[in-house]
Amino acid sequence: MTTATHQLTYCWVTDAADTEHAVTYDDLARAIIDQHGQYTALCGAHLHPAALTATPNGRCPRCHAALRVTDIQPSGRHRAN
Repeated sequence: MTTATHQLTYCWVTDAADTEHAVTYDDLARAIIDQHGQYTALCGAHLHPAALTATPNGRCPRCHAALRVTDIQPSGRHRAN
């Protein structure tokens, strides 16, 4: 029996308070399909992305903690706002 593995990827999304949160690509896709414009971060926060010109003031420590205990890999060097 073989077991398929699915490795999740994420990117950082800046919220209206200028904090970056880790959001999986699966959740990004779900939000786009649902057309509600709200993402759920790994820390559980529900956020609306900030404008593309917003400068992040730092990354969410709860998202960092969630990333340390999961098998989620960064999506690359780009960031979604």
